[in-house]
Amino acid sequence: RVTIASVQTLANHMGKYPGADLVVVDETHRIGHDSDSQYHTILDALRKYKPYHKTIGVTATAYRLGHGMIYGDRCRPGRTNFFPELTHRITYKELVAGGHLMKLTGHVATNELLTDDLKGVSVSGDYVLNKLGDVMSRAVHVKSAVDGLEKYGADHESVCVFACTIEHANLLTRAFNERGHDAVPIHSKLSPLE
Repeated sequence: RVTIASVQTLANHMGKYPGADLVVVDETHRIGHDSDSQYHTILDALRKYKPYHKTIGVTATAYRLGHGMIYGDRCRPGRTNFFPELTHRITYKELVAGGHLMKLTGHVATNELLTDDLKGVSVSGDYVLNKLGDVMSRAVHVKSAVDGLEKYGADHESVCVFACTIEHANLLTRAFNERGHDAVPIHSKLSPLE
C-alpha cells in the first residue's frame, strides 16, 4: 500500500494513519530545525507507530536559508538536522548528460521599470508573492511577458508560464489570448472539472 499526502493532510489524519515501513519526504529542505514543527511532530509519530521504519529525504536544495546545510552537522551552531548524512547526490550536468533533463537556456524579457518596481517588494528568502504579484500585474510587466513569449518562444509547440498569484495568472491569460495565443490558467480556485 502506498499513501501520498501533504504534511498538512497527514497531520490531520495521524490518529487514524497506521504508519509505514518506508517514509519518503519530498522537498526535505522544508523540515525546520524546531523539534515542535509539523514535520517533526509527524515524523516522531510515525516512528512511534513503526519504530524501525526507514525515512528518506529528497530535495534539489540541500540548504535552508538561515540554517545552513540540511544534513549532518553542517548547519548553524546550536541547530541540528533531521538527516545525519547525505547518501546520494546527482548534479544537473549528470542529469542532462543522462538524457533526463534538457539543457537549460534562459532569456530575460523585461521592462527597464522592473528593477525600480522590485525595490518595494519585501523579501523573506524569496520575494513575498502577493507583493510581487502586485508589481508583476502592472500592465507594462504583463506586456513584457507576452512580448518575451513572442520573441523567444515562437518556435515552441507549448509553453508553461508561471505566475505570482491567481490574479496575475488571470491577467497573463487574458493578455496572451488578446494577442492571439491560446492560453488557459491553472490554479487552486478552479473547479475539479476545469
